[in-house]
Order: sequence, then C-alpha cells, then structure tokens
Amino acid sequence: VQIFTETKEDGKSRPEQGKGTVRIEDGPEGLKVTYPNALLERAAQEARQHQADPERTTPTAAVLREINGLDLGQAVSFAGPLALRIEHAPVLEERPEAVAGRPAKLVVLKAEPAINQAERKHIKDSKVTVKLWLGPDGVPLAAESTMEIKVGFLFLTFNTENRERWDLARAGNRLIVTRRHQETAGAGLGQEFHRRVTEVVSVEAGGP
Repeated sequence: VQIFTETKEDGKSRPEQGKGTVRIEDGPEGLKVTYPNALLERAAQEARQHQADPERTTPTAAVLREINGLDLGQAVSFAGPLALRIEHAPVLEERPEAVAGRPAKLVVLKAEPAINQAERKHIKDSKVTVKLWLGPDGVPLAAESTMEIKVGFLFLTFNTENRERWDLARAGNRLIVTRRHQETAGAGLGQEFHRRVTEVVSVEAGGP
C-alpha cells in the first residue's frame, strides 16, 4: 500500500506533504502490516529536526498516522463496508456512464450521515450522496461518497465537505480497493483547512 498525504491550514501555512509504503498480508491469522525500516528511520529523523526547529514539518509521521487496521482491512475486503454505506439508501438516478474507459452504469443514491443525537442538534444542514459505477456483470468498478455538513452553534457556523472515492477490482472472490482518494475541506471561525489522502493498493501474485 502506498500512501500520500497533504494538509494545508488557513490557506497560508506551507503544505505538509508526505508519502510512504507499507506491506500488508491478509491470512488465516489476520491482517499483518510491515513497516519498512527506511520509513521508520525517516520519521525519526523528521522528529529530531522538528525538535530542533518547530517550524519543520513531519510529513512521514502524517503518513504513519493514516495507517490503521480498519482502513487496511476494508481495502482488501470492501464488499461489506460498501453494502453498509448504501443500506436503505434510496436511488436518485441511474444512467449509463463509463468509468476509466470501461462501460458502466452510474447509480446515484441518497444516504444518511452517521451522526449521534448529541451532535445532531447542532447540525443546520447535511447531505450525503453516494455514487456507484457498476460493470456489465453488476460488480462495482468505482464508488464515491460526498458528505456536506453545516454546523451551527449560537451565532457561529462551520462548513465541512468530505469527498471519498474508491477505485475497485475483483481479486479472487474479493472486492478490493485499488485506489482510495479522500479530500476534506472546512471553513468557519475565521479558519480554513484542506486535507488530501491517497492510498494505492497493489496485489502481488499469490495474494487474496
């Protein structure tokens, strides 16, 4: 798995960009993640430089923070998580639309954001749209989720948008994520932030 990150705040600070590669294996004992020594050494070096100069960024640490078992597990077995996202979601539109040059049918659904009651009282507006591109055999080729939320508290408002896209493929009897791209942006309280994360998965021979 190759991971790329970029974070920018207030539209002024220098973007923090990082990249790294880890190896994952999914076997009878569960998911195993191997962190290359070179990646860990680079993170340690950046930490020392940051200690000496707090203005120095730590992009490799930003990459390591993105690595978690839940996301990696979904990357190698995405059918269940995808079904959960669209469960009970009504279809808004269906039409032919190619994806990556391949014939497909686009299905647009309206989903509900997962927000608890305590947070819901501060939500002024919310919208979640899920797009699925289905191949001729009905297997998803790609999926995209867009969530827009406006939060209000007293006289203050904060807007966030999260867009996540997955490029998909079959590997044996699994639906795997070959590429995941997530962009999160927000504005309010006089501040702005923009964050991008991209994960690229390569399946080796003898994989799932």
